[in-house]
Amino acid sequence: MGALSFGVPGCDGRAPRGIESTSEIIKEAKAGMRALARDRVSAMSEEARTRADQDICESVLSLSEYRDAEQMVAYLALADEVCVQRVLKNAIAASKRVLVPVVGDDGQLFFARWLPAMHLEKSQLGVREPTVTEAPAVVPTLSLIPGRAFDRDRNRLGRGGGYYDRAMQDLERLGPTVGVGYTCQLVDQVPHGVGDVAVGLLVTDTAIYR
Repeated sequence: MGALSFGVPGCDGRAPRGIESTSEIIKEAKAGMRALARDRVSAMSEEARTRADQDICESVLSLSEYRDAEQMVAYLALADEVCVQRVLKNAIAASKRVLVPVVGDDGQLFFARWLPAMHLEKSQLGVREPTVTEAPAVVPTLSLIPGRAFDRDRNRLGRGGGYYDRAMQDLERLGPTVGVGYTCQLVDQVPHGVGDVAVGLLVTDTAIYR
């Protein structure tokens, strides 16, 4: 299924029935793919996860886009996400400014400065977050984006909240967005439509896709 271009809503303000049906098909396909990707990651052994995390971090650190960046937007991994802590610490050591996401009450993604050993609070979504938000500086930036699933065209499937899709439209103006995921999260094609934003690069534990 390719990217979809939705038509103009009907005169009553509601989407035509065909568009509603297509939207529901995509929604159901995404839900099934999220479950599949979640199960694949859960099936990885701790040793395999640790090795894959290391390989992904090494690949990110080798990117020219990382070396050129003065600022990093990254994330503090949930239990089923790629751990990029090594990249964060390397960025701090290289005097790069590091920011991590904070989800606001209105569902928007804000950002906060991150430093090792700083105080973090767990949000209602289970994400560890700093307590003070801060806008990214307008400087060359590399953004690391987690996901549930990706395809080789760099389409990304998130957790369903749309937080990163909305944020990436702004982050792309500062520099490349880099999706990070395990090889087992790679699928033939991620269902996507209007509002879904692909990443600029994709790094897995076995390959880099541009």
